[in-house]
Amino acid sequence: IAGWVLDYARLKGYSITNNRLQRILYYLYGYMFHTFRRRIFDDEFQAWGYGPVVPMVYFAFSPAGTAPIVKLDFSRDTPDRELAGMIAVIVDKVMKFSMPDLMKKTRSEIPAAKTTNKNRIDRSLLETYFVYHDPLGLDSRKD
Repeated sequence: IAGWVLDYARLKGYSITNNRLQRILYYLYGYMFHTFRRRIFDDEFQAWGYGPVVPMVYFAFSPAGTAPIVKLDFSRDTPDRELAGMIAVIVDKVMKFSMPDLMKKTRSEIPAAKTTNKNRIDRSLLETYFVYHDPLGLDSRKD
């Protein structure tokens, strides 16, 4: 999924750092669950100082440091229509935030705020949060 996010970002001319990728994955997971009740990956999020992180993905791209991730070639299928559409919506929306604002936002949202640093974010807490909240303002519901 991270590869698909990076593919879309490259297509749109966006530079994505590992930190921003983590925020995108957080919102992508949450909104896919909210909209389609789909868990798009099994990896768990942890609450880190900068916000929710998927450790396996973070460490895979950590050689980039704080620089934009240079796209690696992955051998994979293409995302289905639902996921491809959601990637576009989430990436476009998240790119509008500065990194300081994005980190502050994700750290203050219930799933990360209720989890102590470096601990696993409870999947049911994360999913319930997105069922009842629209933190990016993507639909007409009120939080």
